[in-house]
Amino acid sequence: AMLALGGWLAVRGHITLGTFVAFSTYLAQLVGPVRMLAMVLTVGQQARAGTERVLELIDTEPAIEDGTKTLPADAPATVEF
Repeated sequence: AMLALGGWLAVRGHITLGTFVAFSTYLAQLVGPVRMLAMVLTVGQQARAGTERVLELIDTEPAIEDGTKTLPADAPATVEF
């Protein structure tokens, strides 16, 4: 749309062809950084959502309770399979 409008203005003599080319070049140079900024913002939102979920899991109380039974101090320290 911008190229069509710029071409129309250049043909009508409202702007010079050089002005149209310069504007088109500047516009093309802005596209990449704007896309990168949008991507960074999207990744930041995803990271925030992930962080909130991890913190929610950390704050969750465990469903398993610690037992009250203890082993005697002289219990054998062996493992059998």
